[in-house]
Amino acid sequence: MVLVATGVAAGLFGAGLMYLLFSVEHLAFGYDTGDLESGARQASDLRRMASLVTAGRPGVISRTLSSPQQRATRRSASARTGVKLR
Repeated sequence: MVLVATGVAAGLFGAGLMYLLFSVEHLAFGYDTGDLESGARQASDLRRMASLVTAGRPGVISRTLSSPQQRATRRSASARTGVKLR
């Protein structure tokens, strides 16, 4: 019974995330019908740029607000693995 409930919950959560994704796509590119590719092609250059800038903001903000301890941890991990993390 728990397995079935977990499956149903996961399916509903996935459906909700898909609805959220489609809503963000339509909001970002301003189209009502059709697929994402045609909506992105019809969007103005300014709208596409604004969508990218808006989508990148949370990453920039979280990177800026990360503690010195977190940055030191990333640097030491980079030194151990040889992979440059920015």
